[in-house]
Amino acid sequence: MKTRSSTVRSRPARKRGIVTIAVAVMAVATALVATSPDAQPAEAGFAANSGQTGCNGVNMGGYVSLGFRYLSLSSAMTSAEDWSRSNNINPTDIETYGTSAATADVVVRDLDYASYCGFDWFDTRNGGTTGLTTCDSVLPWSSCGQHTIRFSTVYTNVATTSQRRALACHENGHAIGLTHATSDTTCMKPNVVNPPTTFNPTEIGWINNAY
Repeated sequence: MKTRSSTVRSRPARKRGIVTIAVAVMAVATALVATSPDAQPAEAGFAANSGQTGCNGVNMGGYVSLGFRYLSLSSAMTSAEDWSRSNNINPTDIETYGTSAATADVVVRDLDYASYCGFDWFDTRNGGTTGLTTCDSVLPWSSCGQHTIRFSTVYTNVATTSQRRALACHENGHAIGLTHATSDTTCMKPNVVNPPTTFNPTEIGWINNAY
């Protein structure tokens, strides 16, 4: 069965003409919000090989080594992704590496998206989706053979370094099986002002047990 999964990260609309992002030239900090189109338990935890993370479908299977391919990725998000792989994923039992192969386990790209997977993407007037992780290839044993992570350049071009790293951490977490959390100690928690840029020890334990 070929299905599709997605997880989404979004931002609220601005109020009274002020963009609600904490950047040097645009004041007013607000939550870096993560939402999902499917209802999830408050502490969904680790979805492993078969948990739904969005539209429909499954997460990445338990591969120990994951190839990441960057396509039309801005220099700012290339830096954030590299940082997240080095500081969030590689310290776990998963090893990541860069690849140009079309068969990469995780493809990362960004655009000025107007809509994708039925979501309204981020714009400076109305907020919206800032990042999305989809399963684009489902293996016969119902694991995801390839994820695509998408970022909105409208958001990432004005976000701070910490916000970009938190966004990369969040979407990378979905690609390896993490779902939304309630803990304040993880980048996987939605609706957080100045979100952490790390997974918490419990999530790292789940990852290491699965991989």
